[in-house]
Amino acid sequence: MNNSDLKSESLFYYNDFLFNVTKISKKINFYNLGYNRYKHPHHEWEYLAYERQDKKHLSKDDWFNTCGIGAVLGYKSLRALDIDHCYDFRFIQKLFSNAKAP
Repeated sequence: MNNSDLKSESLFYYNDFLFNVTKISKKINFYNLGYNRYKHPHHEWEYLAYERQDKKHLSKDDWFNTCGIGAVLGYKSLRALDIDHCYDFRFIQKLFSNAKAP
């Protein structure tokens, strides 16, 4: 996916799903220093768990060096379930068939 596709995708998640979106960078900076830079945003993001992201900030940031996007968990009670190395889709089906809505 190229940078303009990533920007379009992020705006889709922002507008249609109301996600606060983070940008992952190829470049190391203050925000992803000391971490795996491909798993951490290259900008301040913690406050986005509590308040709506400014669309102007999302649109104008460094898209040239962006190589991935993410969603901030917590805002509007957004949660994620991350299951690594699961090769049996039946497990996922069973997991969700047992889930109860709040």
